[in-house]
Amino acid sequence: MQTHHIIRTIPAALAIVVLTLAGCHDHNSNEHRSADHDQGTEDHSHEDHSQSQGLQLNQGQLWQADQSTRDGIHKMQEIVAATQPPLDRAQLDALHSDLKQELDLLIKNCEMTGPSHDMLHVYLNQVTPAISSLKDSDLEKARNAARSLPEILARFDQYFS
Repeated sequence: MQTHHIIRTIPAALAIVVLTLAGCHDHNSNEHRSADHDQGTEDHSHEDHSQSQGLQLNQGQLWQADQSTRDGIHKMQEIVAATQPPLDRAQLDALHSDLKQELDLLIKNCEMTGPSHDMLHVYLNQVTPAISSLKDSDLEKARNAARSLPEILARFDQYFS
C-alpha cells in the first residue's frame, strides 16, 4: 500500500521540479536560457548542482536575489505564518494552492542569472517538495510538511538578500 502511494506521488513531484527548473528564466538573455537550463551540461545542471552541493553562502556573503524573487518568497512566508494548526485536509489543500500559485509567479518572474540563480534552484529544490507534500493523502505527512515550511522558507533570508 505504501509503495502504491509513493508511485502516485513521484510523477507529481517530478512535474513540479521540472516546471520549477524550466520556468525560471532571464527574460533578456537567450544565452542564459540555453546555458543554465541545459540539463546535459555538467556546469549548469540544476540536478547535479543541488545534489553535489548544499545551500551555502556566496564566499561568506548573501546571494543577490532579484526583487520579484524576494517578494515571492516573502509572500509565501506570510501565507504560512497565517496558518493555524492543526490543519484539516481543506486547509492543507488551500495552503498548497496558495503556495503553488506564489511559486509559479516567482518562477515566471525570475530574472536571476549565474551562480546566484543556481543557488536559488538549490534552495527551491528544498521548498518544492515540501509544498508538494501538502497534497499527500496521508494527513499526518501533509501536516508535517506544513510544519516544516516556516523553517524552510526562513532559509531564504539566511542565504539571499
